[in-house]
Amino acid sequence: IRNELGMSIYQLDRPMADHDLGFAGFGDYWRRCVRTGATYAEIAARCRRSADPMWQRECVNNVAWAAAYLVAVVLLVVGCAWIRWAVAAAAGLVLVRKAIQTARRGHAIAVASVYALHTYFAKLPLAFGEFRWLLAQARRKR
Repeated sequence: IRNELGMSIYQLDRPMADHDLGFAGFGDYWRRCVRTGATYAEIAARCRRSADPMWQRECVNNVAWAAAYLVAVVLLVVGCAWIRWAVAAAAGLVLVRKAIQTARRGHAIAVASVYALHTYFAKLPLAFGEFRWLLAQARRKR
């Protein structure tokens, strides 16, 4: 709608529906993030050649962060003590930076900290969802 018809999309200033917040556990959270990643990939593919290439950057960002996590895990497993410390310090700095950015927008530090954790933890299932969507597309083309 936004790209092809030049229309605007407005968001209502209302609380999210209860079902959006009704996670019953980690599995629900993970599945939601995987599905969101698949949605990112689908919309990015549809809008790739448009004037507004929606979510291209986010898709690349999710995959880059997921790759960085895999490298970090390898370094934590096979690295020496100072490499492990450096990886942990880098992860801590990234989280603190995001929490401070969020707190500066007026959110309580506790909320900002949880948001920072979610933002970076979700990169892994988001990238997994993107990857699953791409595989499904490749299978459909065959």
